Amino acid sequence: MSGSELIPQGSNGSRPNVSAEKAKQTRAAYNAKASSDFYGAVGWLVGLIFTLFVSVPVIWLLVSTASRSTRQDFLVIGIAVAWWLNPLSLGALGYIFSNMRAWRFWTLAALFVWGLVNAMVSFSIASEAARVLVFDGLLILFYILLGLFFLYIQLRVFIWAAAGKPARFFFGIVGWAALNGLVYWAIISPEVLNIILVILGFAFRIVFAIGFAIIQFVAIFWFMARSRVEIIRPGDPKTVTFDDYKGQPNLIKMVRQWISLLSDRAQFQKMGGQFINGLLLAGEPGTGKTLLAKAMAGEAGIAFISIEGSGFRAMFWGVDVLKMIRFIGQARKLAKEYGACIAYIDEIDAVGMSRGAVMGGQGGMMGGMGGMFGGGTGALTRLLYEMDGIGELSRWEKLRARWYQFRKKPIPPRDWHILFMGSTNRPDVLDPALTRPGRFDRTVVVNKPDRTGRREIVKYYLSKIKTDETVDIEAIVSDTAWATPARIMSAITKDAVRLALFDNRERVSQHDIELAFQEQAMGLENPIEEMEEDQRRQVAYHEAGHAVVQYHLRPDERIVRVSIIRRSDALGYVLPVSNFDIYALPLRTFIADIMVSMAGHVSAKLFLGEYWTGATGDFQSVRNRLWRLGHYGFFGPPLDWTREDVRYDSEKVKIIEAFWVKMEEETEKVLFAHSNEVHAVAKALLEKNDLTGKQCIEIIRSAAGEVEPVNSELLLKGLVEDTIIGGKNGRHGRNGKDEQKETKSKRKSTVKAKA
Repeated sequence: MSGSELIPQGSNGSRPNVSAEKAKQTRAAYNAKASSDFYGAVGWLVGLIFTLFVSVPVIWLLVSTASRSTRQDFLVIGIAVAWWLNPLSLGALGYIFSNMRAWRFWTLAALFVWGLVNAMVSFSIASEAARVLVFDGLLILFYILLGLFFLYIQLRVFIWAAAGKPARFFFGIVGWAALNGLVYWAIISPEVLNIILVILGFAFRIVFAIGFAIIQFVAIFWFMARSRVEIIRPGDPKTVTFDDYKGQPNLIKMVRQWISLLSDRAQFQKMGGQFINGLLLAGEPGTGKTLLAKAMAGEAGIAFISIEGSGFRAMFWGVDVLKMIRFIGQARKLAKEYGACIAYIDEIDAVGMSRGAVMGGQGGMMGGMGGMFGGGTGALTRLLYEMDGIGELSRWEKLRARWYQFRKKPIPPRDWHILFMGSTNRPDVLDPALTRPGRFDRTVVVNKPDRTGRREIVKYYLSKIKTDETVDIEAIVSDTAWATPARIMSAITKDAVRLALFDNRERVSQHDIELAFQEQAMGLENPIEEMEEDQRRQVAYHEAGHAVVQYHLRPDERIVRVSIIRRSDALGYVLPVSNFDIYALPLRTFIADIMVSMAGHVSAKLFLGEYWTGATGDFQSVRNRLWRLGHYGFFGPPLDWTREDVRYDSEKVKIIEAFWVKMEEETEKVLFAHSNEVHAVAKALLEKNDLTGKQCIEIIRSAAGEVEPVNSELLLKGLVEDTIIGGKNGRHGRNGKDEQKETKSKRKSTVKAKA
């Protein structure tokens, strides 16, 4: 079948002009409305003129010298005539005549009611007898309508009783007969009426007391069910679009497709498509998940409502369900008002955790994580129910549909939709019922931006602050490898501006931005004013060892700063950054990192003659990298390397211990070969306390002289092969250890002579 056969054809084989037909209908509706407005306006204007025309002689008669009775008669006649000719009356008449062709029967009924009302009012004004007659007639009409309503209620009760089981029929008929008997008896006998009124008064007081207690209870729960939500309507000043979301061009391109279904639904519905119910954003903290959800709403021109996942937690049972009902009710109201709405739950794992105990759910006594009296899975269950039933008609929509059916008119289709969105950095703990198709249909992973994305983010935030000529965008992009958009934004727009302001400058420099990122990575400076000289010297050699081994074994990374100024818990630090984005690494890189971590501890022993404390963080880093090496099969098949806290057998422990000793020895060799560089860097640190990456590299290169640097690639590859292959063949035997001890003692004597 060709593509043209799928397009509907007209009676003559041509394609129907849908847009022309729609335009014709629009023009007809506009003309009808214009005609109605025109006739209504003309009637209102004519009525105003007639009212003024009638008012003039009436006013003249009131101020003239005519008799009192004459003035009263003219006043009554004038008011009666003015009622018929007032602007509202004639405006309504014009509106009725303008729609005569469309209404037909209803036009005649409207004319009859219009004339009857005007006649009753005018006669009531002109004659007291007519006024009494009209009042009595309205009273009789009221009694007739009340009687018909009472008969209708009786009929409905009788039908309800007759349609049920025999017991319901019996008690229903008895109740129906008793009600009728009481009503008629009360009409005949005043005493019975008084008794009934006393009983009804007592019942009313009881109902009022119960109702008041219920209202208080409901009010308390209503107050507790209030949660802090953020609502952004189209056109609000805080609306964001994709122009404000930087660093993820491919992600925006994909998301635009989903947005088009919300902003232009006609073609999608015409093809029989069904909207997705939910979209889950997964990614590390700070990657811009919430900003993406807001940008989607702003780009589509729809409403946005968000709440924290922890906002559904409550002290008492059931309040979390009330909060969920209230939140979705607000989203439904916004969707009806603006056509669509995004209902966003930030950190949805707080409410959507798996209900199984193995997956870390909320099971447990009295609601588990929700507290002693509240929590549990009520909010999650209600969310699942609402997501399944969001397409069903509400009670009001069902009544509206019945009204259209009664009038034999087509039911208008629903023209609004709610898109549920959630964000989490732990998608693995979510309940499977929440992430199945039909609820959160799609999961969008929001990754950290790559180099191109970071460049776009840096340019965007630099445009919002005042900078000087020293700012280097490419240097910032290189220094922020694997940084999140939130971290980049905070460093540039908050910390860097703060540093420039405290330094009495009006513009931000490159140095301010670098210090801002260092504060994020290492913490605020907290220097020790009076440190004992031996301890200060130990810190300097510790960091110098890190810096020299880092320089030689990791040429793919650049040293940004070396410091012996305390930041947070660290007495000193070496801060390296990658020269490019890394997505996969050879195993020798982990060995190089292990040697860099060991270099501080080994440097203190090699150049100061004894081991010092302070390498706890370095040893933890070594342990983490050893686990990763085992996880990747470095020490044999990685069958038991699923967790970092796993206990290994004695044979594998011996292999790891031998590898640790081997790494310390190789690190010592590298430091011994470049001892002049270590001494030079340590001396500079003792003098300046802080070195930039450029200063550190210049010192290392000048101190190296003609010493041939270590071939890091050859060294690391040899260590990998020696450990994986040679370690299994027993190369770390007793003879090898004796040779290593002899070499080590010679190296120590040489180092002491140099020092």
